[in-house]
Amino acid sequence: MPLLDLIVTHYNEPWETGMKFYEMLTLQRGIRPSDIRIIIVQDGNEGTLPWEEHLAPYPFKFKIKTIPHGGVSRARNAGLDMSDAEWVMFCDFDDTFEGVHSLRKFLNNIGDDVDMVYSYVVGEECLPYTYCLQPYMDNETFIHGKMFRRQFLIDNCLRFEPDVSFSEDTLFCHVVSVAINYSRRREIPEILYSRCWNESSTCRNEDNAFPNAVGIFRSRKALCREYYDRGCIKNFTATVVKTVFDYYYAIISDGYPNREWFEEDFWQFWQKYKDVFESAPEDIVMYEHDLAIHEAFHKGFIAIPPIAFRDWLTDIEKKYKGEEQNA
Repeated sequence: MPLLDLIVTHYNEPWETGMKFYEMLTLQRGIRPSDIRIIIVQDGNEGTLPWEEHLAPYPFKFKIKTIPHGGVSRARNAGLDMSDAEWVMFCDFDDTFEGVHSLRKFLNNIGDDVDMVYSYVVGEECLPYTYCLQPYMDNETFIHGKMFRRQFLIDNCLRFEPDVSFSEDTLFCHVVSVAINYSRRREIPEILYSRCWNESSTCRNEDNAFPNAVGIFRSRKALCREYYDRGCIKNFTATVVKTVFDYYYAIISDGYPNREWFEEDFWQFWQKYKDVFESAPEDIVMYEHDLAIHEAFHKGFIAIPPIAFRDWLTDIEKKYKGEEQNA
């Protein structure tokens, strides 16, 4: 049984995109090949690679499984089900470790008193005429650079939401933060993992703009459910409030494609959680609104709202209540 399973999902990327991950693994210092295993989950038959041929030169054990195409969350769950290692780490096919001592530093920090070991992460940004590295320190945005005790995930029913294939990392990390005892987290204050630039990745492909936007709100709605089910009512209330404001800024700015779809989606959300929003403490409303408007500015959605929030809510209620009455 390996000490650590690296769970890597693959959909349709060429081998050249992921080869650097396996090349860097062979350069790792201070570990035995038997310490780690790579679990590869092929997400559907499209773009399947000749895995045995590609992996033959590498000194590590591999488990490979093809599942019906269902998105990255289902693929990661399948990899977790295949694992019997004490520790697991979720890696993207197009990423790599930052240096030759990365894995040794992770393994040096495990122990019976720890359920999660995490490092800092660096992300490549390739803009016109510019190449830069964006460091991410202690963050709940990405799953990368985080190693989990597998039994901790099992005991706390921590899995990826199957129907969320965008912003699924953030959802998972937020739920982990609720389930974990913070004294059982261990930080490595170094950058040990690289999120590599891939212009054809899901988050950068303009053809994915609509499904990605849908995924963001699916993730937020799933987070509301998780907080409620786990008894974190203040977090639940705050997330409902933030999601309402996120809908508002996205819809009034045309920041996401297909405004009509998101209006209808918001209406379903509002009918379910209106009472939660309206009864939320004022300090939570103000705090979450500040977060939402900051994100809207950051994403370039809006400068000055063309309609006030309460006026927008009134228009939405008139429109969709009217449609329901006329149906």
